[in-house]
Amino acid sequence: MRFWLLSLVLVSLIFLLGKEHRFQVEPGRVLYVLDSLEQGPTSLFYVEEIPSEAKSLPLRYWVQFDGPQSAVEFYDNSWFDRLLKPSADLSRTRLLRVVHPFSVWVDPKPFNRLKEKKDLYSYYPGVDTIPKSNMDVPQKANDFGRCEPSQKPPLQKDGEPCKGRGEAVALPEFLWQEIVAVLEEDPQLKRYYDKGLITPPMVAAAAHLETHISPLAENLGEKELCLEGKCTPYKWGKGIGQIGASEAPELWNMYWEAPQDHPQAFVRNFETLSKKLLGNCSGEDGLSQRCIKKFKKHISNCRLFEKLTGGTSHAFCFKPSFRMFATKMLRAFSKDSIVWQQYLKENKPAVKPKPILDIIDSIAAGDKELWFATSARLRAGAINRGAMVHLSLQECVNHPEKISCNYGNLSNRVGRRPASGNKLGTPPRHLGAQILKGEFINRCHVWAFAGLCGKVRKGSLLDQYTESYQTKMGPLPPVNIKAL
Repeated sequence: MRFWLLSLVLVSLIFLLGKEHRFQVEPGRVLYVLDSLEQGPTSLFYVEEIPSEAKSLPLRYWVQFDGPQSAVEFYDNSWFDRLLKPSADLSRTRLLRVVHPFSVWVDPKPFNRLKEKKDLYSYYPGVDTIPKSNMDVPQKANDFGRCEPSQKPPLQKDGEPCKGRGEAVALPEFLWQEIVAVLEEDPQLKRYYDKGLITPPMVAAAAHLETHISPLAENLGEKELCLEGKCTPYKWGKGIGQIGASEAPELWNMYWEAPQDHPQAFVRNFETLSKKLLGNCSGEDGLSQRCIKKFKKHISNCRLFEKLTGGTSHAFCFKPSFRMFATKMLRAFSKDSIVWQQYLKENKPAVKPKPILDIIDSIAAGDKELWFATSARLRAGAINRGAMVHLSLQECVNHPEKISCNYGNLSNRVGRRPASGNKLGTPPRHLGAQILKGEFINRCHVWAFAGLCGKVRKGSLLDQYTESYQTKMGPLPPVNIKAL
C-alpha cells in the first residue's frame, strides 16, 4: 500500500510538471491496461495504445480518473469468455476506449519494469476469443424483423426453422436436490435463489440445452479435431456442462481427466468406472428406472471421488456442472452491470453508464412475469455467448430508433453501428467485440429456453422444467425484482 501511495504521488507530480510533454489522444483509440494504481477515488492506469496497424509501434502513458468518466468507455475481458464487457468497475478494467479527446503525458520508462511480467498480456484482446461455428453455411435466414412473442421458431442460418430440443427430462427428486444444493451452498447464489431470480428450472433448462443432462456427453466434433492434431488447450467439451480441459481446474475446481498420479485406484479409474456404470443412460433417451438407479449410484461415486481428492470434482459429475451453469447465470449481470450509453455533452460525444437492470425494467414496465422472463433469457444467452449479450444491449440503447431491447431484437434487429462524425459505433470485432446478430445457434438456444421476447414461452424448456419442479418439489420462491 505504501509503495502504491508513493507511486500515486510521483505520477501525480508527473502530471503537474510534465505538461509540455503531453499529447492529445484522439477518439476511437483503444488502450490496453498494463498496470494500475488506486488510492481512494483516484485510479491511475499505465496503458499501451493498441496500434491501428500491425506495424505501428505502441505509445505508452499514464491516464488518471476519479471514477467513470464521460470521456472514456471502460471494458473488462478477464472472465471465461474473454470478450469485451462494458464495466464501470475501474478495478476490473482491462481496456479503455477514448470517446472524446484528452491530453496525456508519454512515459515509456515503467514498461522496462513491467515487460518481464509473465501475465502482462494475458488479457490482450483478439478475434480468437469469438466462438466460430457454421462458418461454411450460406446465410439464408431472412427473419430479422420479427421480434413479437411467438410459438413459431426463428430460422437457422440455413433458412430452416430452429430444431426442437426435445421434451424436458423427467428429473428424479434427488437430481433436483443436487441443483437446489448448488444454489443454497453459495451465499451469492442463495440470495438470487431466495429472491426467485435464478431458479432450479433455469439451471435444468440450461443443462438440457447443452447435453440433455447427460453426464458422459462429449463434443465429438471437437474431439475429432484433437485426434487430427488440431487441438487447443481447451481440447473438447466433456460432461453435462461441456467443460473444456483448460477451464475445468481454473474456473470450476474439477478434473477434466482423473489424476493418474493419485494413490487411489478408484480416482485413477474414475472415467472407466463411470462409463461402465452408466453405459448408454442419458437424459436424451429418457430415464428408465434402471438408469435412475445408476444416476443415484453415480452421484455416490462422485462424492467419494471428491472426498479422496480433497474436494475437487470431475467433469462427469452432476453437481459441478449445475454449479457452472448457475455461476455463469449469476455472473451474466448484477445490479452493478452496465452498458455505455452515448450522448452529446457540449456538442461533443460523451458516455454514461446505464444499468442493465434499468433496461430490463423498461422492457417489463412493471410486469413481474415479463421481468423474470427477460432476466432469465439474458442469463441463458450469456452462458454460451458471454459478453456478446452486453455489447448487443449497448448497441440497442444507442440504436438510432427507440426500440425495445428484448432478446428478439438483440438477436434479430440490432446490428453493428458504424462510426460517424459524432459517434464511435461498436468497438472493432478484432478486439473481441461481437454482438448477437448472426449468432444463429444462440438464437435457437434462447428461443428453446424461454422464447425470444415476452413472457416465458408456453412449452419452452423453462416452462416445462418449472412445471416439473413444482409438481415434485413444491412452489418456487416468488420473484422479487427489487432484490438486487
